[in-house]
Amino acid sequence: MASAATGIGRWALAVFLFTLACCYGFNLDTTNPSVYSGPPGSYFGFAVDFFTPVPTQINILVGAPKANTSQPNIVEGGAVYKCPWNNGAGNCEQFEFDKTESIC
Repeated sequence: MASAATGIGRWALAVFLFTLACCYGFNLDTTNPSVYSGPPGSYFGFAVDFFTPVPTQINILVGAPKANTSQPNIVEGGAVYKCPWNNGAGNCEQFEFDKTESIC
């Protein structure tokens, strides 16, 4: 009985180590990361996705749910920023959706 438990334990350890070796953090460039920042307190980076309007242009859309926008009478309405995907930091610009205060 002890040999069966030892065999199962070794097998479980092997599976665990194999899984650990295969599951590590993913980053597109760990030696030269692109770093972007937004308004303080805006939760800039809450959501991130790639945006390719044309095949030769790659951007990142970055969500900032507590950012202030140019919408009248709206405080911390949230914003989405478009940042160029390149080596190093780039300037992000606010991606405008709506300039009216009406919800309907």
